[in-house]
Amino acid sequence: MAKHALLFVHGMGDPEAGWHLPAVEVLESAFREFESFKGAAFSEFFEPVEISYGAAFADLRKTWKADVAGIKGVLATQIDAKDAAEKKKVEKRLDDVSTAILAGEDDFFATHAMDVVLYRFFSLVRNRVNVMLAEKFLESAGSEFKSWSIVAHSLGTAVTHNSLHALYNTPNLGGMQGKLSPDLTRPKVLMMVANVSRVLQLPTLKAFDSAVRPGPAVSGCLCGTYLNVRHKLDPFTFPQPFDPDPIWPDVTTSHSLNYQHIRPGHLLISKAADVHDLDHYLRNPLVHAALFRAILGTDLISDLEIEKKSLEFDAATDRDNTNSLRHLIESKLPAPSDDWTALIKLLLESL
Repeated sequence: MAKHALLFVHGMGDPEAGWHLPAVEVLESAFREFESFKGAAFSEFFEPVEISYGAAFADLRKTWKADVAGIKGVLATQIDAKDAAEKKKVEKRLDDVSTAILAGEDDFFATHAMDVVLYRFFSLVRNRVNVMLAEKFLESAGSEFKSWSIVAHSLGTAVTHNSLHALYNTPNLGGMQGKLSPDLTRPKVLMMVANVSRVLQLPTLKAFDSAVRPGPAVSGCLCGTYLNVRHKLDPFTFPQPFDPDPIWPDVTTSHSLNYQHIRPGHLLISKAADVHDLDHYLRNPLVHAALFRAILGTDLISDLEIEKKSLEFDAATDRDNTNSLRHLIESKLPAPSDDWTALIKLLLESL
């Protein structure tokens, strides 16, 4: 039996190789607990694929640092000694610019918050990242267009949205095959975890208007099922939330399981920031069961079994005495906002 490729797309930062393994371990453990899969292993059905793009941002910061150093080197050899005072002024201005753009820096703001800014406002960076992901999506689908799905997290949801749009709408995308047809291949399931595709949407590519939506391939829809997963206490999902009207993307799909808005509220964490983590999301039966059913078949896991596991999971969560942590997170939740800069403010406050 051919395995289903399950592509994991990370959020902010440039994680080390194997960053997706904790999420895979959560899914492997959960898979064994369902009656239909007793005696079977997650690895028999799924081929996890790690998709990374953070190097694009890290490389840019290194390039900026080298460029600034190069300019200062030219100043050192070309400016006359009598102009030393002027040289120092120029170097100071270069250092100020270097600091402002975080050239070569590796702290949280440079590697996380700045990634969001760079992706949203620097078209060259955004296009490079989009081509990088589109190429990996196409590679994962393979020349024979095997079955595949995507689990995208945080910033990765915006990157995935834009990369899929580019892959199916741009001729000669980065020198590779472009304008791919959804009739040939497309993600069977698109799971968007902590979805920020709307807050980072471009004026010319609105999240609710694009073809990155569930529905028939013949209609140009770029996934079969769209799972929008938004934790009730995840602060990063509050600015411009992905919360479409009740008939998105259309009346038929909105009344089916092909679009699901999943709102877990559990807390199995030791600190508030962990509420945003991908593996924390995936632990909830409402989340991983929806993914398994969407890929392998709705009939394999009954609504009754999901309800039972959810009740058991919630009871275990209550026993972990998380009330104080819940109250702490709730006290810091922002008001819903249509201003995308609210996301940056949240990132800064999480430092």
